[in-house]
Amino acid sequence: MITENNTIKTEFSDFKRVQKALFQKLFVCSVVALIVGAIGVLAYIILATVWETLYEYTPAWCDALLVFAVPLGIGIVFTLSFRSTFKQAEKLAGSVNEYEFYSDCVIIREINNGKEVAGRRTEYNRIKTTQKGQYLLIRYLNNNQALPIDTATLSETEIYTIKKLLRLDVPEGAETIRLANAEDLQISVDLSQPRA
Repeated sequence: MITENNTIKTEFSDFKRVQKALFQKLFVCSVVALIVGAIGVLAYIILATVWETLYEYTPAWCDALLVFAVPLGIGIVFTLSFRSTFKQAEKLAGSVNEYEFYSDCVIIREINNGKEVAGRRTEYNRIKTTQKGQYLLIRYLNNNQALPIDTATLSETEIYTIKKLLRLDVPEGAETIRLANAEDLQISVDLSQPRA
């Protein structure tokens, strides 16, 4: 939404949904690898046991079934990893990321259970942004943390304005808004002062 200071303000709190949207295909692939690997290894165990019992040796084609241990291992590792990622997103219930876009910077505040616990002012040239579906993912250049913005909560003009500020492609002739400058408004991020 556009504020009275001529900035764009939005917030995001559904971290579980964004994690699922970003990793759903990879999670499904890891589960499929786990199932295929388990079936292959189980087939090896059964066939090798039966063959060894009946003929007292295991043929080479039976030993080739051990190749299914690779997708089994990959499936186990990635399935557990994604489940852990999804559980961490559940722990963020009650947290909200609030974004306020100015012409010269974005101020991101983390609010946990109604209390502001972190805040950061960042110039746009220190941010790398990608778009995945309906989400814009803001990454600081010095770390891997991705902060999501849900474009479904913004108007088309607000989306184009934010994309232009973040140096993403905007259709030619798209309507954008000229935002206020944080320096002119003397906006700062100070967690020592309680938020009004």
